[in-house]
Amino acid sequence: MQSYFEIDGIEMPSQYQNHPSDGGIMSLVEEIRGYGTDPDFYETVEFVETRAVNVNTIQKPGKENVGRFRGITKASYETVDKQMSKGWKHGSRPPMMLEGEDWLINGNNRRKWYRDNGYSWMPVDVFRVKDGFSVGDVIDELGLLYQPQPEGTSSAFEDYKARGILFVQRKKNENIQITPELVSAWVDKFAANETKRMRTDLKKSIYNNTGKSAWLVSTSRQDFIDMLVLEKGFIIRDSDYKLDEGTTEVHRLYEASQKVFLRDFLPVFFDCASRGIKTYCHFYFTLNNIKDANALRERAKYRMQEVYRVITSLEEFDPANSRLRSLIEFGFRAPQIAGYDGSTCVKL
Repeated sequence: MQSYFEIDGIEMPSQYQNHPSDGGIMSLVEEIRGYGTDPDFYETVEFVETRAVNVNTIQKPGKENVGRFRGITKASYETVDKQMSKGWKHGSRPPMMLEGEDWLINGNNRRKWYRDNGYSWMPVDVFRVKDGFSVGDVIDELGLLYQPQPEGTSSAFEDYKARGILFVQRKKNENIQITPELVSAWVDKFAANETKRMRTDLKKSIYNNTGKSAWLVSTSRQDFIDMLVLEKGFIIRDSDYKLDEGTTEVHRLYEASQKVFLRDFLPVFFDCASRGIKTYCHFYFTLNNIKDANALRERAKYRMQEVYRVITSLEEFDPANSRLRSLIEFGFRAPQIAGYDGSTCVKL
């Protein structure tokens, strides 16, 4: 529905309209379809249709912000929140996804905004991969070069670098020789909107880091909770959750890249252990200080070792404390190494 603002007593049409309620989503979809110009100018994909999708059934952990190194960050979300709070901007295009898939090529901050603000449905543009191109090629084009602004957030150095390393890996798998010229052409194409200095730095960085084949993705706490519930049937309890009498086990989720993990974990664990309740501990990572896949795996390993060092000390104090080992089990971490973890929970 068209919205208006007033100037000197005269109502003027606004470029924004209110985001539709769930029952009105198809009206917005029809409006977008009626813009008259389909987004059919891409090299790697062809436009199929604009449709409404449920925000709770798209976007899987491990696929989050496929064109981005950090995924959803505080800064990127604040940018989108400021824009989306104004309403739907007439003439703008929605997030993008591929035909037959259940994850977004771009627009994950917008999906999160819809979900956080109580919307169950959102519009998306659906595309089909053209012959001769891979999904990786599509992500490079739509997730880097054509990431929408200002509704979306611009690509950053680490985004280009991560995608460039994956491009090189794809070419290696095709037995294509990796040369500075090949990397240079990729950077000039997909970082065309960036400065010459940034492109030069990217070419050096990508070519010098072609051994890094894993790309890390962020996963929010809520996304991984949803995944543990849907995939494993686990109910994740907060530390202050009042456990019913007769409870024998409890599942908890911790952000494992923080040094405060042990401080947050131990009091709750000991409280449950004193009542004979077994704790299943799961991890997710914000990746703020994690640069590659090995660092992520080592961080998870270190967090588990921290716990067992404490238990070992207690056993040395009193051998009876060895029972604590039977009351803890490390379960799963979020799938955060794209292309390796896939989109399923990873056993710790």
